[in-house]
Amino acid sequence: MAVNIQELFGSDFGNVEVQGGGVYFKAPGLYVPRLVKIKVDMSRAGFPYFLAEFDLVESSHPELPPGTRVTHINTLKNATYKDTFRAGVKSLVLALLQGQHPETKADQINDAVITAISSEQQPLTGFLLRAQASMIKTKAGNDFTKMLWTPYLPS
Repeated sequence: MAVNIQELFGSDFGNVEVQGGGVYFKAPGLYVPRLVKIKVDMSRAGFPYFLAEFDLVESSHPELPPGTRVTHINTLKNATYKDTFRAGVKSLVLALLQGQHPETKADQINDAVITAISSEQQPLTGFLLRAQASMIKTKAGNDFTKMLWTPYLPS
């Protein structure tokens, strides 16, 4: 079952604020991941998800050395967290695009962009970004890997 991108992200997606967060490596550190693919779909349990798969180019964590394939996934299991879901996706996509096109603005990332980057053509494959993972506690006291995505701009 395919997900309706416009219904999920909304025509107002350009106005969503950027923030970090999501399920990631479960290992605090600094990383330079190279995008392999992006997928937006529905899970077997019936909730939408945004998945980005990467190969690590650089890593500060010994258990995730360069060359490791990692997956980042944002899920929308509860409609209460739709804004958090959308903001997490937007943060990652904005960082990917700004690495190639620094002039890209957050309000330019909309449902049409998500449709394009998750298409069979996979136009962002090979793009780099910088990622900082840190462990935080949720309100319920569970561990959560918080991600900060920034553009990859070579020094």
